[in-house]
Amino acid sequence: MYIKGTLIFFILSIHLCGFSQQEGLVWYFGYGAGLKFINGTPEALTDGSLVTVEGCSTISNSDGYLILYSDGVNVYNRNHQIMQNGSGLMGDPSATQSGVIVPVPDMPKLYYVFTVGNLDVGEPMTGFKYSIVNLNLDGGLGGINQNEKNIDLIGAATERVTAVQHHNKNGVWVIAQEWNTNNFYSYLVTSEGLDFGNIVVSEVGDTTAGNYDNGKGYMKVSSDGKKLAVAIQGSDKIQLFNFVDSTGVVSDLIVDIVDVPDVYGIEFSKNSHFLYATERYGSSVYQWNIYAGSPQEILDSRVLVGEMSTSKGGALQMAPDGKIYIARQGKKYLSVINEPSNEGITCDFQEVGVQLDGKLCQEGLPCFIQSYFNNLLIYSQNYCRFDTVYFSLNDTAFIDSIEWDFGDPASGIYNHSSDLFPYHIYSNPGTYNVHATTYHIDTYSMAHKTIDIFDLAKVDVGSDTTICSGDSIVIYANNDTGYIYKWLDNPSLNKRKLTIKDEGLYWVEGTNLCNTDTDSVYIHVNQLPEVDLGKDTAIKYNSSIILDAGYWNNSYLWQDGSTGQYYSVDSPGSYWVEVADDIGCKSSDTITVAAVPFRIYLPDAFTPNNDGINDVFKPRTTYDVDIDFELIIYNRWGEEVFKTSDIDEGWDGTFNGIKCPEDVYIWYLNAAPYEQNEFLGSPSQRTGNVTLLR
Repeated sequence: MYIKGTLIFFILSIHLCGFSQQEGLVWYFGYGAGLKFINGTPEALTDGSLVTVEGCSTISNSDGYLILYSDGVNVYNRNHQIMQNGSGLMGDPSATQSGVIVPVPDMPKLYYVFTVGNLDVGEPMTGFKYSIVNLNLDGGLGGINQNEKNIDLIGAATERVTAVQHHNKNGVWVIAQEWNTNNFYSYLVTSEGLDFGNIVVSEVGDTTAGNYDNGKGYMKVSSDGKKLAVAIQGSDKIQLFNFVDSTGVVSDLIVDIVDVPDVYGIEFSKNSHFLYATERYGSSVYQWNIYAGSPQEILDSRVLVGEMSTSKGGALQMAPDGKIYIARQGKKYLSVINEPSNEGITCDFQEVGVQLDGKLCQEGLPCFIQSYFNNLLIYSQNYCRFDTVYFSLNDTAFIDSIEWDFGDPASGIYNHSSDLFPYHIYSNPGTYNVHATTYHIDTYSMAHKTIDIFDLAKVDVGSDTTICSGDSIVIYANNDTGYIYKWLDNPSLNKRKLTIKDEGLYWVEGTNLCNTDTDSVYIHVNQLPEVDLGKDTAIKYNSSIILDAGYWNNSYLWQDGSTGQYYSVDSPGSYWVEVADDIGCKSSDTITVAAVPFRIYLPDAFTPNNDGINDVFKPRTTYDVDIDFELIIYNRWGEEVFKTSDIDEGWDGTFNGIKCPEDVYIWYLNAAPYEQNEFLGSPSQRTGNVTLLR
């Protein structure tokens, strides 16, 4: 074993960031197949974009939401699209473990995608490389910068790669194996990125040379970081080593586990006591107790724990539920080992472990940082106020006793339990921090989970009310989020509020995670009050009219702020009134009052024959007004025959007591009102003629 650079760790402070237990919850593999582990139960996913025979890798964030996945050539974002510059990686979907995804500790936007190539005859030796995904690119969907893509680490490598958390929890070891040597390379990823100054090279085990199948088969580190196993397909054997998770050193070949034909998939149990393997072209599932004692005792512990229905073995991968799932080529399901920490056939191999909803599995399952599955997880069911919330752990093996704290001190003595599968009833909605501490001999483990308890559904649309005709009212079901609403049995009206303008009974049904509640309200529509100021009209000078807004109304408001039923108008203009009834409904009306202008009219003929009809030539007015006035009449020779300054005095057709002959006479009028306003115009000087007829 030798170390390139100097392997020195200055641990100034222990920052136990670790993982948050959720990064391995989502799997994508095979031909569009996928799983998501929810409360320990795998549920099939069918939205994946992978089409891979073998290698694949997936990672979620600390809350269990998908971030990215890859087949070693393409990197897919959370929307199942090839991310920006995410194609053309130099791994291979036909490599056993085409790659593994490693987040940069304390840098939640950066991920390393390590890849290995295919060792088949005729395939290029692409080696072991890395690319860096930056989630800040492409609007948060992520991308790969060109200068951070396909960076060489090992020129010639096997098809194997695995990863495990550093002992101090502040980094991740990524382990690959060089082709044509017996070198294991351990690379440490810390918050500073890949530590090129401290690449750990361990010379141990068989030299991977000759038959390319010697570079095929899975490599796994136990989830506790203490053991490393390599399945060597071409040699029909497994090599088991010690691994030092504080230094990255692969050391001490513990045992050659031989006579495992075409060995391919391998996996450790969660308690790291047992190793499992499958044959690539066989149906057997084997178990070894790696703590049985001497190498021979380990070999002698071999147990055939399962026989698959077809002679096509595949990858084995531990899951968040502590079970080990087995890939089944061409099948629409995975097999499973339900209790892998149990010895022998009590580990409970099950042929059909989980259905894939019609998607096809192939030989591979996702490659993860193995430490993701060494965590103790709390599962819970039911999240509503007053519900019975049931709790359990993902792995109950080797638990002598347990202490639960439900994070609800208001519940008094019921806030704690020593039951393995307890329950608790939360009386109030809110966020609660649940803790479980398990004890085994002289060791203990702790698990934490934050749960949200939701209130029961409640909708309240208010009391019956009245609106005015033509108006509308907005009613709200509630002020909460997370509801599905249905108004008047109409599922398309899924909204918190409803605008109403018609009379009727309106009801809403609100459903949240907990239950459904309904409420109703009757909306009365009140007709508007009546008001009619009449048709537009006109008034004379020095006169007025009375506008009536109707005695039946409750209140009045005129344009000048007056508040009576009646309004006196003595000048032209536009007048309006707004009336309201006893509940506040309002109507209005407007009337235009014009001015009757003062006018002087003179006839164009008169007949002074004493018949009492049109005997006098005199002016007529629209109405009486005090004015300065002068009227002069001339005959055709220009002689003045009549003159007056009295507007009421007319010409009787005589001059100096003598009847004037029939003829056309010229008149001149000069009139000037004493004031000028909307009724009375400017002074008027006019002339015209009148015909005198006998």
